[in-house]
Amino acid sequence: MEKYIKDGKVAVLYHPHYGGGWSAWAKPKDAVILAMDADIVRARIEGNYELFKNTVEKKVPNYTLKVDPALYARLQVKWLEVGTVFEITDHEGFESFKICYNDVMIA
Repeated sequence: MEKYIKDGKVAVLYHPHYGGGWSAWAKPKDAVILAMDADIVRARIEGNYELFKNTVEKKVPNYTLKVDPALYARLQVKWLEVGTVFEITDHEGFESFKICYNDVMIA
């Protein structure tokens, strides 16, 4: 999987709002794709909802969360230094970041 990297930082998608997680609600393998896949992230950064939705459906066909315009609009990008080890945690759909020292996700 290619990551979206710019100026030495990796773009990571997350959902910092209550009501529906993004990657935290997915299977571990799918979570990495949803959070950091370059094509998915690029479509979100460029503001192209149709491309975003189609790319998610293609790359994570078994994703159970409905990718609708409201969820799409609430997704945000966090930029992490390349090599940062982190975990996306979830509380009732509100995702946040925990920088850690084990191999959970590596930016």
